Amino acid sequence: MESIFSPFFNIVDVQSNAIRYWGDGNEIMEGTAHDDAAKYTAKVVLGSDAKVPRGRATIQEIAQSYQVVYGVPVKLEKRGSLDDLYRTMHDLRAKNPQNIYSYMSL
Repeated sequence: MESIFSPFFNIVDVQSNAIRYWGDGNEIMEGTAHDDAAKYTAKVVLGSDAKVPRGRATIQEIAQSYQVVYGVPVKLEKRGSLDDLYRTMHDLRAKNPQNIYSYMSL
C-alpha cells in the first residue's frame, strides 16, 4: 500500500492533501504492505503455503482514513472515467511504446 503514496503513481499529493483517481472512486483497490509482500515472497521461496495479507479499500475509504489520520481535509480529484483511463494509457503506449513509465503508473 505504500506505493500509492509514491510520487511515481501520482495518486496522493501530500503537499495539497489531494487524492487523484480514475473511475467513480468506489472501485476496490487491493494491496499489501511492502514488508508483508517480502515475508510472503520468502515463505513461497521456502516452499510454504502462504497467503498474501492484503487490504481492500476504495479511494473514497482511503481518503476518509487519510483525513482521520492526518486531521486535514482531503480534496478528491477525479481524472476521468475508467474508459478515459483505458484510452489515455493506450494512446500514450501507441505514441512511445518503449516509454512504459509514461502510462504504467496510471
